[in-house]
Amino acid sequence: PEHRTLSTATHLTHTAGWHPKRFEFEPEWDNDAEVSIAELEFREEDSPGEVAAKLRLLEIYNLRLDERVRRREFILEHGLLSVRRMQGLEKRRMAGERERTAQMRVFARYQPPGSHEGLVEGLLVESRLRLRIAELQAHRAAGRRTTAEIEEAEVEAALKKKGSSKSQALLAADEVRSTRSGARSRTFVRPLTRTAQPGAPHVLYNGT
Repeated sequence: PEHRTLSTATHLTHTAGWHPKRFEFEPEWDNDAEVSIAELEFREEDSPGEVAAKLRLLEIYNLRLDERVRRREFILEHGLLSVRRMQGLEKRRMAGERERTAQMRVFARYQPPGSHEGLVEGLLVESRLRLRIAELQAHRAAGRRTTAEIEEAEVEAALKKKGSSKSQALLAADEVRSTRSGARSRTFVRPLTRTAQPGAPHVLYNGT
């Protein structure tokens, strides 16, 4: 089945150890597999037991080759050689999300290409929603009810965290707003319901 992924492999970013024209890595997975049969030879004087043992060695060697091909195709089908693409995904995620993504990579082998990224992104969306819900609950417990009060509190928290001066308050406010808008665009969640009374402050609906 190697020829089916050959066209895909030639478009991948060249990575150290990968040779697209040869369609193999250097070194390969289980690179010493050939050592076990390097001196294997069938002779006319071999007994049936010796022939069976040598055939068993060949079977084991073929299994090791099958595993090498399976791992190679997994890397190509899941686009793991596309370094720029992988780095772009990592940059868009926070430190905690990158750590969780790394922990989930072990499950990619059980899913077809594309499905694993969807699963991981869904888990990250859930994590962002839970975090934002907890933040809003903390604001409500502190007596804040309007979006203006919440944004002001978040700007102050950002300034304290960075040790910035008051002259950077505007930049911090823009950062908070862009972070929130970016999270909403990634999660495709409707904004919180607000009261629509003319002249009244925008109040977050708390669901109670």
